[in-house]
Amino acid sequence: MTNTAPYILVPEYTLLKNLPLHQRKRFEIALDLMHSEERTGLAWQEIAAQSAISPYHFHRHFTRVFHETPGNYLSRIQLQWAVSMLLESPSIKVTDVAFECGYSSSQALAKALKRELNLTAKAIKAIGLTGSVPELKQVLEPLGHRVTPEDAPLEIQLAENLPCRVEEFEQRAIRLEKIPDEGFDTLCDILGSKICDLAMLTPVKMLDQPWNIDCHWVGKWCPPNHKAVDQKIVPSGEFLVCECYIASDMGYLSALEGMEKQGKKMGLKPYWEGICVEQVLELDNSLTGGIVLRIEVPVIWETQN
Repeated sequence: MTNTAPYILVPEYTLLKNLPLHQRKRFEIALDLMHSEERTGLAWQEIAAQSAISPYHFHRHFTRVFHETPGNYLSRIQLQWAVSMLLESPSIKVTDVAFECGYSSSQALAKALKRELNLTAKAIKAIGLTGSVPELKQVLEPLGHRVTPEDAPLEIQLAENLPCRVEEFEQRAIRLEKIPDEGFDTLCDILGSKICDLAMLTPVKMLDQPWNIDCHWVGKWCPPNHKAVDQKIVPSGEFLVCECYIASDMGYLSALEGMEKQGKKMGLKPYWEGICVEQVLELDNSLTGGIVLRIEVPVIWETQN
């Protein structure tokens, strides 16, 4: 473990950090309201009033800071929320997703999906079941935070400078545990801070495979015992490691992409027979919400066979 501060892959934090303190505090209040579950149906004018800013100044300053109007921002995160639910819970009714995310009907959600992604809810559910990482990226990237339409999402731009380091580990193990078969957001709600006690292991060669190929293990760290049937061993070796703060599926994909790019710059490549380790270090219920995530990818040097 390290005391290094996590690298922030949340555009809102990056865009707010240079504002004067009094302005930043008001926008933080506004973002809390925009991202809270209770904000369903709340117009941006009401959010401005609750943030102690006049609608005129709120609209003008928000657009200047975040490079989109408050209305467009609300619509985008509303659709992000809906897409995340469709991906993580393919059995959920589209009508339930629509109402949960503040749409007036399933037809209204369908129009938004068609307009922004040219996809149906059924197609997004299918990607949640059997899609690959590239297919998931095609769904999520249009909903990323952009400064201009021509730019890559800010999440991807921020990940270009993702700090990574190489750490060497002895053999480790987790004691396997059964967890509810739920999407990650729901799992966080169910487990709360207990999710920070768990590590998730995934074979590196399975990271870009379709989601229906379930090949990962979850459990708590324990001393390795090769005779124990309730353990999964993580072989010793060198790992490319980062700790990052993310608040969206796009942030997570950007972190993986950023690690891959940093590894190449350092002369590293993934060890395809190894096991990737992920662990939530902290849950955050403020501002946009999010997690501090530690990712460890087994690597070998390019000069190695």
